[in-house]
Amino acid sequence: MKKVTKDNRKSYIYTAINISVVVIIFAILDLWSVGDFENYKKMSEFRNGLLSKDFKFKQFPPNEFLGVKLYDNFEKYLLVNKSEIELDEANNTKYYAIISNTEKEIKFTNPLPEYFEDVEFMAKENGEITGIVSGYKIYLNNNNNFLNFCTKTRNSFLKKHNLSKLNYNNEYYYEDEHKFYDFKNFDFKMNNNNARFSIICGYEIKDNSIEYMLIFFLYDVNMWKDIVIEENFKITSKKLSNNYIRKYRNKKDK
Repeated sequence: MKKVTKDNRKSYIYTAINISVVVIIFAILDLWSVGDFENYKKMSEFRNGLLSKDFKFKQFPPNEFLGVKLYDNFEKYLLVNKSEIELDEANNTKYYAIISNTEKEIKFTNPLPEYFEDVEFMAKENGEITGIVSGYKIYLNNNNNFLNFCTKTRNSFLKKHNLSKLNYNNEYYYEDEHKFYDFKNFDFKMNNNNARFSIICGYEIKDNSIEYMLIFFLYDVNMWKDIVIEENFKITSKKLSNNYIRKYRNKKDK
């Protein structure tokens, strides 16, 4: 049996101390990157709120979302008179827009009411439904570095439902320098129309926080083109990075 000498004991102690210091440094850096301690809980709820529920599509690609079918006449679902719904204009085309968290104006089914918070429906002036969108968002206070838990949650959701190996198209947009959208698109034909289903990770950079969003969007591609032009979305090949966040915040501080 090998004898443990005094020098050996010192070596073990120094090694243990060095490991402890490294662990502490990494913990501090992680906390600095994530921000407030409660952000860990928020990220867990962000992920588990979607993955722990038995939410699934009746078919894929989906022809309906939240119980509302794309390209249906939206008067089938209205709970108020059509004249009470405001008409907006995007790229010289008029669309009805209904934003609701409850069934006050339009009838829909929300399988995850605690997760799909903001619900919006869009329809052409003739009543044809061209967009159904909903999602979940959280603010991470004092969040210094960009965190990729949204894309990881999205990938886990697709894998859970055996959808991860389909032919998706990735697109990246930014809006007003501080809002970024990471689209994972699946294009398909529906009623001879170009339709698309997207799962989007959205990010809004703020002075002392970052807002993270996971968005489900079923829509007509031509309507999206109108929105891109109207809202001045810019397509980019670059993903959001920590370097960009620092430059943006430093620019705002000047």
